[in-house]
Amino acid sequence: MKIPMKNKQSGFTLIEMLVVVAIIGLLSSVVVIGVGGARQKARDTKRVADLRQIQTYLEANYAVGGYPVLSPWPSMLPRDPSTGTETNPGYAYCTSGQTYTIGTDLEDAANKPNGGATASTCTLSMNCSSADIYCVTP
Repeated sequence: MKIPMKNKQSGFTLIEMLVVVAIIGLLSSVVVIGVGGARQKARDTKRVADLRQIQTYLEANYAVGGYPVLSPWPSMLPRDPSTGTETNPGYAYCTSGQTYTIGTDLEDAANKPNGGATASTCTLSMNCSSADIYCVTP
């Protein structure tokens, strides 16, 4: 004959709670690591879009009498997304008046889009043939 239990406790044990907290912590750390790569890719995508915007600006000004000299970097042009500073270490530009090269330093070479320039009549402060540098010319 079974003896009925009158003091049966319902709920979770301490061990069960610790296991759940550990699993949640592990899953959240995986998510945080995954988001970091997405942020890096987003900044690189912004840099490439900025180059295209600068290129559009330069082409629009070409009809007025040649490509403008952008030295020092005008505040009206985009700033590097990782620093946001006015010195824009992420971008480089040079012109000979009849041609130009603009480039940006990407955080990850895997984010480099297809195409881009490798050489020009003017020399940038960055090497356009480097794996993590993306350059465009007219």
